[in-house]
Amino acid sequence: MKSWPIILLILLLACQHQADPRNENYPLNNSLFEKGAVIGTISDKRLLEASGLQYSYQNPGHLWTHNDSQGQPSIYLIDTTGQIQLTVYLKGAMNYDWEDITSDGEHLYIAEIGDNRAERDHVKIYMLEEPIIGEKDSIAVDNWLEMKLTYANGARDAESLMYDKVKDELVVVTKREESCFIYSFTFIPGAEMEISPKGQLDLRMFTAGDVDQIGNMIIKNYDALFYWENSEHAVIQQFTKGPDDRIPYQVEPQGEALTFAPDGSFYTLSEYNANTEQYLYVYRRKQAISQTDHN
Repeated sequence: MKSWPIILLILLLACQHQADPRNENYPLNNSLFEKGAVIGTISDKRLLEASGLQYSYQNPGHLWTHNDSQGQPSIYLIDTTGQIQLTVYLKGAMNYDWEDITSDGEHLYIAEIGDNRAERDHVKIYMLEEPIIGEKDSIAVDNWLEMKLTYANGARDAESLMYDKVKDELVVVTKREESCFIYSFTFIPGAEMEISPKGQLDLRMFTAGDVDQIGNMIIKNYDALFYWENSEHAVIQQFTKGPDDRIPYQVEPQGEALTFAPDGSFYTLSEYNANTEQYLYVYRRKQAISQTDHN
């Protein structure tokens, strides 16, 4: 009879994540960004399953994040050392499976789109005006708005939400298909909308993505970062043509969060893992780029 340690080891090996070999189809480019550097550590137990990340345009030098499924319906403003500076509780909202957060410069959009078993009748996007840090370290808001979505091609699991400045639309990228789907739509408060896929990419397991102010785009899976050079085209057009490069990635355990900073650098953050610290990384742009105003 096998001992319990051996059985547990077998189960662990069976569940190990396998990298998509198609990642290697895209050239690794070392010229764009410096190696990922740890700049902060999340030690606050209120934030164990960081599953989204968004640079704060209203609170420069800070980042918004939130927990994954079944967490409090709260977003957290952290500084670049990983310390929580503000907690914002969305009264009446539900965190069934929050997976990402993005911004149009004035509003935050929270993606309540996780669906591991692809069985949900609908998913949601929450929108609220971006809070500004003040004297209180915790506030509650009830002036958020929501939109319900259903997928025309059936229930999907998704973890990536981006804002497309060109079309003033939100973009969702699915996770588990062999060739992921991409959707884009206008946020309409209170609406219930069926959305159809507008393209696919021959990659999978995407967990986060972001588009910066001049059209550079990064989307990540658990093993790689994919980069699109700045473009005047909509995200859909960029995405479906495939990435320009693959960027060297400091692989994180359960890395599901990414955001650009205004200087063209970007940050990543992982969920908590018992075997390592929960680090905040920055990938600094090697060559400064000119950024236009977000508006």
